Amino acid sequence: MSRNASVHDLKQLILSFNSLIAIETVEEERIRNILGSVAADLRLPLHEWSLTGGLSRRFGIVSEGT
Repeated sequence: MSRNASVHDLKQLILSFNSLIAIETVEEERIRNILGSVAADLRLPLHEWSLTGGLSRRFGIVSEGT
């Protein structure tokens, strides 16, 4: 799947008001770039959860209460 198609599909999932989107991949850097693009385009904060690091804010706009 091309990067543009991945960005488009992810935007559609987010705009469809899914409360949680889980992405399991071995291409962590690729998906971080895609998520960063989508968060910037939609002006949304981006948080990441990992087993070792827990929940952390990566980039995106600062939301109130964060």
